[in-house]
Amino acid sequence: MSLTPSAVILVIPCYNEQARLDLPAIHSALTNMPWLRLLFANDGSRDGTADLLETIMQTYPGRVQVQTLLHNRGKAEAIRLGALQALNWGHSDFIGYWDADFAVPLIDLEYFVWFAGPNHRQLDLIIGSRVRRLGADIQRLFWRHYLGRVFATIASLLLRLPVYDTQCGAKLIATRNVNQIFQSPFISRWIFDVEVLARMNAIGQQRGRAPEVLEVPLKAWKEQGGSKVKAQHFVQALLEMCLIAWRYSR
Repeated sequence: MSLTPSAVILVIPCYNEQARLDLPAIHSALTNMPWLRLLFANDGSRDGTADLLETIMQTYPGRVQVQTLLHNRGKAEAIRLGALQALNWGHSDFIGYWDADFAVPLIDLEYFVWFAGPNHRQLDLIIGSRVRRLGADIQRLFWRHYLGRVFATIASLLLRLPVYDTQCGAKLIATRNVNQIFQSPFISRWIFDVEVLARMNAIGQQRGRAPEVLEVPLKAWKEQGGSKVKAQHFVQALLEMCLIAWRYSR
């Protein structure tokens, strides 16, 4: 795998994650991927998350940073601010984000880059896709799976994006695109992933070419307890998607 040292920075948003953060997984990832750095965005947590993140940062000096938001701003804003901070943390080929529950195993980041191939630096965006297929271990609640399929289909139609899975919390963005994608707050609190894709398309239009986006079929994804997204948010998400489609079609 042709990655230079410190080539990837992952932003991991954390809100009351003290009980869920998998310390052995973090250790394994940092040990086996010397080109990886982690930026934890503590989104106003009220449990012991802040102390835990401070311990992790002290354990891995130079490999881990913590961004502290005094008040809960929501996942979209935590990731946005974390990505902008990551731009000031030395060289990187990609700045991405990964869910703190590690529903996608953190060590599978290496598979992401391997799947992209030797020309991965030419890509603008790499996104995870929870495709149920032979050889993969994709474990989702049935209602979330089918709502997700309906949602992704509507997103593809409204935004003209042939994407299978918009909402997977594992994405890598070429560092050259990060400032444009994250410089302004997102419209949506819940489906900012769709807006990331819409902004990437807008960047492509400015450059006069379609963005190079790769959707990676995940090896594993396991539904974790404690999710803050509920079924009732689906209706709100559809309304926000219509707003996104209107905004970025202008």
